[in-house]
Amino acid sequence: MQIERGTTALYVSSNDDPFIRSRLQKLYQDTDSAINNLSKWISIGSKEFFQVV
Repeated sequence: MQIERGTTALYVSSNDDPFIRSRLQKLYQDTDSAINNLSKWISIGSKEFFQVV
């Protein structure tokens, strides 16, 4: 997610660079895939946050 965030900032400042845009679209897919492969998010105390249902 950090790489996606940094690349998003780079893209915004790049004035719509097509190379950065294509890289960013790939990073969005990679981030979505990684999140979908998580069984659940971490527990904090006795409550679970962001649990995939």
